[in-house]
Amino acid sequence: MAYCMEKAKMDYLVVERNDGPGSFFRKFPRHRSLISINKKHNFFPEPEFNMRHDWNSLLNDDEKNPLLFTNYSDKLFPDADDLVKYLEDFCKKYPMNIRYNINIEKVHRDEMKDGQRSQSRFTITDDASGETFTSRVLLVGTGSCLPHTPEVPGVELIDTYQDHTLDIEEYTNKKVCVLGGGNSAFEVADHLAGSAAIIHIFNKHDIKCSWNTHFVGHLRAVNNNIIDMYHLKSLHALRQCDVTRVWKTEDGKFSIEYKMDLPNWNPPGTGHFVTSGYDKIISCTGWKFLNIDMFDDSCKPETHADGKYPVLDEHWQTTVNDMYFIGTPMQSRDQKSASGFIHGFRYNVRTLSRLLRHAYGNIELPKKVFSPIDQEEICKWIVDHVSVVSSLYQMIQGFLCDVMVINPDKVEYINELPQAWVKKQNWFKSAPLAIIVSIEDTIEK
Repeated sequence: MAYCMEKAKMDYLVVERNDGPGSFFRKFPRHRSLISINKKHNFFPEPEFNMRHDWNSLLNDDEKNPLLFTNYSDKLFPDADDLVKYLEDFCKKYPMNIRYNINIEKVHRDEMKDGQRSQSRFTITDDASGETFTSRVLLVGTGSCLPHTPEVPGVELIDTYQDHTLDIEEYTNKKVCVLGGGNSAFEVADHLAGSAAIIHIFNKHDIKCSWNTHFVGHLRAVNNNIIDMYHLKSLHALRQCDVTRVWKTEDGKFSIEYKMDLPNWNPPGTGHFVTSGYDKIISCTGWKFLNIDMFDDSCKPETHADGKYPVLDEHWQTTVNDMYFIGTPMQSRDQKSASGFIHGFRYNVRTLSRLLRHAYGNIELPKKVFSPIDQEEICKWIVDHVSVVSSLYQMIQGFLCDVMVINPDKVEYINELPQAWVKKQNWFKSAPLAIIVSIEDTIEK
């Protein structure tokens, strides 16, 4: 977003609590292997096409020497340290207005009148220095900012994804329970699979695998060795159950109480069980994508999914006017395509930067204009464009779309807009003829 704003000469400031970019990836994922694909060799020469398979590069308009992550690693699933180095180099090559070591604890909003129009002024305060910053618009890009802790009595006694030891010898021939059913839970279990004697993964819901849902945030094949071993009878196991209590016994081991739906029993019912003797229990139940305590009552956004996500509208604005969430929280609206990862939200962010300029600066959305109308020229251009375009390919199922507005004397082609937002716009609804161009995955149909 800072890169887009810098290029557009917008008035902006980025404040970051750590001393450099990418601080999350200095520690996470804990076992240091990313699950974002780094596919360097794709046969076809077009740079735009190759971005379809480069899941880590940030967008930039540097045609001669673009800074691409594919130059940092040859691994299909690269090391997290390489991403940190890439982000550091990106900020050096493309200078942006960033202040580091600013830790924002509180956000406040005043509502002001500008003529007949009401507008916001946000005030954010640095916890250490007391320095304040004000802005007309607030963009929150704090990523996976808090662990999503299950409300289970005794959970404070067990290890977490954030702090469990990585020393494999501490798990040798041990009985381990992992709470959770996403990539962090299976990442931990996969790391321990060859050392621990028994690993049980407890999860309340069905395991959602990305090859079924087509959503990048669900369980990825690179982390699913435990499923393989479970079905091939190698002691490790999955249990779909609801954990109700955890406690430590006198021998220093752990017991866990849980209930399971038993639909195939006669009569169907719910079973209540206790399993004892675990040497370690590790909670890996995912993240929250906002820290609701940052916002005072003047600007507290609504949340959903047990406080995990902010409620966002069709162009990523929260229930608080002029406050937007960017980055991986954009998946709040998207559980079908790629908003949860860089290769998806980089396009969302670029689109939002254009929508902000349009809304607050009255600057037209960028478009390609065909005038006079030449049908053959237009059709050829669209075929060539859709054959290589990365944004529509990643933001599939029409989450992002292109719009072609056909007037009697010209055709206007607008790239990369949220389809749900487009369908609410008067210029779209009143157009003589408008065509939405998107890439759809027909397998689901």
